[in-house]
Amino acid sequence: MSTEHGGVASRTPISTDLMQRLEAHDARLDLLIARIEKIERIGQRANAPSSSVEVVEEQPESVHESRFGVIVSVLVLVATLLTVCVAIFEYDADPNPASRRGLMASFRRELTSVVQVGELNAQQRAYADSMLNAELAKLIRKDLPNVPEAQRGDLLAEAEQATRAAGGGRVFFPQRYLNRDGSFDAQRQAGESWATAARNNDLNARAHFTEADHLRDYAADLTNLVFWLTLTLCIFELIGNVHPQRRVIRFASAAAAAICVVVVAALLGTHLAG
Repeated sequence: MSTEHGGVASRTPISTDLMQRLEAHDARLDLLIARIEKIERIGQRANAPSSSVEVVEEQPESVHESRFGVIVSVLVLVATLLTVCVAIFEYDADPNPASRRGLMASFRRELTSVVQVGELNAQQRAYADSMLNAELAKLIRKDLPNVPEAQRGDLLAEAEQATRAAGGGRVFFPQRYLNRDGSFDAQRQAGESWATAARNNDLNARAHFTEADHLRDYAADLTNLVFWLTLTLCIFELIGNVHPQRRVIRFASAAAAAICVVVVAALLGTHLAG
């Protein structure tokens, strides 16, 4: 019995010592955990101002990018509207109607010239026939005293017929173009006839052809404006694909595109004012 009690007594101090060691170990662990938590709190406090600074720095960058995007969008809208306006003006600057009017005026001019030449020749023939018949009648009557009595009747009848032919021929040419000496003023007749035809019909083909040439030049200029506007829209499209950190390239491209828009607008205004 004594031996057993002695063994129990010898084991009890060992258990107590082990428990003390475990408690001391737990205390050290708690102390280390507390120190670690304190260090983490200090680190979070130290990192908090830097994160706020980053937020403050990132916020102006995002605002700057949004403003830049708005400006580019407005410029794209202006360039698109200018493209539509130029396309409308180019459609109105079609030289084909003016060319057709010039061709029709040229045709009427040639037709009028042919008709007037024919009329003038007919009037001159009528004038010549009238003058010949009048002169024939005059000569017959002048020679009647020298002609035998038997032939006077025939000659007198021939003179009367020549007189009637001379009077009838006067109907076929305007009397107002006769000069004081009895000659026919063909130039004045042709000039007045041409002036009357020009008042009643469009005979000025040169004016229409000049207008057609002007419209062709105007359409060519508008085509050049469309080319520059298309190039501007391509630049704006490429700006959106450039990295935001490459500010020099983005701003230079935007400035070049804006200059193109301003130049096109100025040229279009000059054409409209002219």
